[in-house]
Amino acid sequence: AQPYWDLFYIHWPVPQVFVDTYKELRQMQLEDARKIRNIGLSNFHIADYEELLPHIHADVKVVADGQQAPSSSIPSQPIVNQMEVSPFMYRPETIEYFQTKHGMCVAASKALHRGQGWDDADDNAGDDHGNIVLKLARRHSKTPAQVVLRWGYQKNLIVIAKTATVSRMQENRDILDFELADAEMQSLDALTMQEIIVERNALEIQRKSG
Repeated sequence: AQPYWDLFYIHWPVPQVFVDTYKELRQMQLEDARKIRNIGLSNFHIADYEELLPHIHADVKVVADGQQAPSSSIPSQPIVNQMEVSPFMYRPETIEYFQTKHGMCVAASKALHRGQGWDDADDNAGDDHGNIVLKLARRHSKTPAQVVLRWGYQKNLIVIAKTATVSRMQENRDILDFELADAEMQSLDALTMQEIIVERNALEIQRKSG
């Protein structure tokens, strides 16, 4: 069988580079859809995607082997934007923009926030930050990680949890037998602090510039 990429990511929207990168990948896709099935984005903000949009909808005509590529079998836009999302790094406007306005999937990298939100918390303390996660975990007889992953699942996110431990892989999959109530979801939504968003945005700008 011919090797192919099921999903090819543009990992960072590097200024003055990412548009040309997308156009090159799109041309490769149109020349032979068997090589690149889908194009994905990573760490794209709304402004980045707005810059890319005119090139996504441009009428590109590519001829491969003397015949026009079967455009009907090729997605007309990137299918996913992967970005850091968790109750501790929640940017609802950005998520809604990609999910609702453009019908794209949003994949949540660092969906567990590396456990930093609750590892040092005390569930007997007040209702703030990691304590809320611990209280919900106890209420639902689940682990804190399962509560956080369930939050992402109910946000219609693709949740990505990194672990090399088989038991934790199994634990991370076991999130379909309970549901967080609206009030519980809202309490988790509120865990993101504005200064964390500012720090993350500054980090992304730095990485984009190389």
